[in-house]
Amino acid sequence: MLILFCLGFSTGQIQLIDPIKKELKKLFNEERLIDKTKVTCLRWVPGSRSLFLAAHASGKFFGLS
Repeated sequence: MLILFCLGFSTGQIQLIDPIKKELKKLFNEERLIDKTKVTCLRWVPGSRSLFLAAHASGKFFGLS
């Protein structure tokens, strides 16, 4: 069974982490080119195993996978 956590940071970056293996699976917005404001909300897209939405303090939403 694959369990992943998605964490948003005040720097605007988002990490997808495997807590069982204790490893970073993916880093989104690493260079902060998409949005430099803090992540305010993360939500998985219903029915999807790999899509989620990220909202930033700027008011922008982004779909990520």
